[in-house]
Amino acid sequence: MKDKDRVFISVIIPTRNRPQLLKRCLQSIFSQKDAPPYEVIVIDDHSDGLETRRVVKSFGAKYKRLPKRMGQAHARNIGLERAEGYIVAFIDDDCIATSNWLKEGATIFEDGVVGGIEGMTIPHPDEPPTPFSNYIDNRTGRQYTTSNMFYRKDVLENIGGFDTTYTEPFFKQLFREDTDVAFKILSLGFVIPFVDRCTVYHLRTNNRYLKPIKDAVKHFLDPKLAKRFPKLFSKSGFRPLSRGHFPYYLGIPLIITGILTDISTLIIPGACGILLSAVYSTIRRCSGKSIKSFHPVLLFLYELTIVPILRLFSVILGYFKYGKITL
Repeated sequence: MKDKDRVFISVIIPTRNRPQLLKRCLQSIFSQKDAPPYEVIVIDDHSDGLETRRVVKSFGAKYKRLPKRMGQAHARNIGLERAEGYIVAFIDDDCIATSNWLKEGATIFEDGVVGGIEGMTIPHPDEPPTPFSNYIDNRTGRQYTTSNMFYRKDVLENIGGFDTTYTEPFFKQLFREDTDVAFKILSLGFVIPFVDRCTVYHLRTNNRYLKPIKDAVKHFLDPKLAKRFPKLFSKSGFRPLSRGHFPYYLGIPLIITGILTDISTLIIPGACGILLSAVYSTIRRCSGKSIKSFHPVLLFLYELTIVPILRLFSVILGYFKYGKITL
């Protein structure tokens, strides 16, 4: 491990069809200062064309193209199989590492009880935050997102890598598979400290109009994680149902009861609960954010009509499939 010629850290980057973002990521990795010996492994999840390969080869990084699209969890597992380092560092292709990222990550592993470390992920300072920036922010820890995580390779191999079954049935999105890894390692008695000096900047936030819907249905997988790790799930602060939506959920039965019993006095407070929930959620998302890419009126309509219902429906379906729920 102290041999100066031995690879100490293997940086693993899954990618698909984003060569220009990947190029900026690789530039940041190959510009590290005072880093221990490291290698960079890019796993191409069956990108179209040859541009991704050309970008990777221009940096001299290791490259593996998957024969078909398999998803990021599979890609990370394949990267793990090819890694030669004592430590594996995960970063997404739409992130830029700060110049001391690897140096700061490496020093923490001098303590033998450290199984991994969680770095800070924040939006790039040159890109204004959007209503969805909170999905990529990790300023306080206990998120364990693989946009910025380091693990001991032997510990990660011991738990079998990433569980690829964390896929929701609607859009086939992966969710919570990265947290599942962290919880397994914590359950073995290792610690995973949050290190804010180990920072990456996120370059890209998906603001397409399906974004709120896709984010809502991901929570189908929360009951699965909660069933496997009830104590850790509770301590993490994860909430399958947003507390900002609780007035919405209280308002629905009031309105239904008022209609069925012809008691109009129940309908008004129920409608107010739904309206206040939508207003609060919209303001919370848009306050201090750039709204050029996603208009707040549209976001309000999403919050008023579909997002809370989809999230509740997804969590309930997940509960029936996996049998555990923690609100």
